[in-house]
Amino acid sequence: MKTAAISGGLLTTLIATLCGTSLGTGVCLGQLISFTPDSANGGTIQLAAESTTFGYQFTVGNSPILVNALGVWDQNGAALNSSHDVGIWDASQVEIASGTVPSGASGNLDSSSFRYVSISPVELAAHSTYTIGAYYPSGNTDTIAYNQSSTSPSSFLSGPITGENSNGGEAVLTFPGGSVSDSSGVFGPNAEFTTVVPEPGATAFAAALALVGFAFWRRTHSKATVVG
Repeated sequence: MKTAAISGGLLTTLIATLCGTSLGTGVCLGQLISFTPDSANGGTIQLAAESTTFGYQFTVGNSPILVNALGVWDQNGAALNSSHDVGIWDASQVEIASGTVPSGASGNLDSSSFRYVSISPVELAAHSTYTIGAYYPSGNTDTIAYNQSSTSPSSFLSGPITGENSNGGEAVLTFPGGSVSDSSGVFGPNAEFTTVVPEPGATAFAAALALVGFAFWRRTHSKATVVG
């Protein structure tokens, strides 16, 4: 059977296109969401309500993901006023992952102003729905954002992001089971994860490879070498 051979450099580029960030052949590093703060187009940035857990519901796509860090948004990356407990719950509202992002600037800050702490890796199953939330204690002055027009869920998720919050007044991190109207998510919390892109030849990867490869062909008019 004849197979199109893809050069190592092209394969790396294709994986990066599908992945966001590559940690090596086929291994991707991602985060659940990213966004650019935007108050000009209806987006809202405000002080978090006291003693409330804010977050969102999301569904994993075709491949399981391995969550290895939890974080919260630190507007402008200046430093967090309070520490924040962050958790992930499964569809039965069982907490399956948790961590505490400390106050100040000691959490790991990424390029989109989320501060992270590492946790023991937790696998989230493909095609399964989860909820992530971060607790904002009484007296904190940290901010949350919602209705952001530039919100970009990871390509390894499927379906819409749904904003949620707890009823308020809780003393600890609480499952955020109440919906936030007109919101694509409350940020708030985030998670970093790794996942493995299937090897070439797997149906899902082959389809994505074909689409991205066609774009490269259109741009370069080059052809892959055929191996007998």
